Amino acid sequence: MVVENLNVFPYYLDGFIPVIKTIVSFFSVYYKFFIEVLS
Repeated sequence: MVVENLNVFPYYLDGFIPVIKTIVSFFSVYYKFFIEVLS
């Protein structure tokens, strides 16, 4: 059971990396916009 989960884990990681990149890019844009509004 544990070995099967470890074999499936890289597929979850490949699907999760684009989500992380999207969130990081969204937060960077939102952060720049927030700084411009405050200043």
